[in-house]
Amino acid sequence: AVECDSVAVKRRVAPFAAEAVVGSQHFATIAGGKILLSCGHWDHGLRVLSVEDSRELQIATGHRDLVTCMATTAGRVGRAWAKSDVKGALGALRTKALNIAQGYNDDGSGWNDALGWNDGATIVVSGSRDTTVAVWEVTPPPDGWGGAHPSFSRGGGLGQRPRRILFGHADGVTCVAASAELDLVASGGADGAVLLHTLRQGRHLRTLRDAGSDAGVPSWLCFLEAPVAAVLVYDGDQLTLSTHGINSPSDAPPLATANATERLHALTLSPDGRFLVTGGEKGAVVVRNCHNLRVCARYDGPGPAVTALRTTPEECIVGGLADGRIAVWAPGVAGA
Repeated sequence: AVECDSVAVKRRVAPFAAEAVVGSQHFATIAGGKILLSCGHWDHGLRVLSVEDSRELQIATGHRDLVTCMATTAGRVGRAWAKSDVKGALGALRTKALNIAQGYNDDGSGWNDALGWNDGATIVVSGSRDTTVAVWEVTPPPDGWGGAHPSFSRGGGLGQRPRRILFGHADGVTCVAASAELDLVASGGADGAVLLHTLRQGRHLRTLRDAGSDAGVPSWLCFLEAPVAAVLVYDGDQLTLSTHGINSPSDAPPLATANATERLHALTLSPDGRFLVTGGEKGAVVVRNCHNLRVCARYDGPGPAVTALRTTPEECIVGGLADGRIAVWAPGVAGA
């Protein structure tokens, strides 16, 4: 493990709500790590900060209660957001009408491109205790992301309103995932339900898991795109992992299940999407095959619980530990 340097804190992220249990799902980075997004704050807003100088660039509000989770996905370029997609355009207009009917009035802003999304835009999805899921489109500032001090004073950012508001949950949203490649948003609720919506149109497709099911409350979701498109669900109540096909009805059995054997604090996919890497209270890193959730490898840590994980294209695993240290695992390297 590597000790972190002791440096003066430049700026702390704005205060979190007293009832927020802050974890990795409350943070995300975009623009190559230059911009930090956070949620779970007392004012129900999403904060946008510059990593370089810790400046608060924007506060965006699209929910009426505590924001509990967020996820990001890179937008597709070309056909996926094509403005010639008339069917998608009609769906977008129907969604807009529904949002306004539910009390989300865009005041004529935020919907300038009703026929499609901007090519290559970064999409941010947030879930809230108010039972809604919001879909935001992040646009770069006029000078782009390359500047030393990005600013949204002349445009860019999350906008004043979400591009989509997704409905369907009967209880607070606990986790979200998004995939521009699949054009899907998955969301889990405190009642146990897992819902699937289209990303562009905001249309409810199906319920992958019914509310009140014996599986408990979903704590973390992600999309698997190969070999079969599916949603991977971690249940923090029962400490189980399961995968559900995106075309499966709610009463269909999971494609695969596994017992996590510990409370997990960090979950991530390998860059190629073939493996799930998890870390938890026992301080070890476990690698599983995404197809059948079987354990492929286990790497012991220095002791403290693993609270954050990332994998690199070089097949290294970087983890944050509960005592503030950083550990690096390099499978196949002697002594790693």
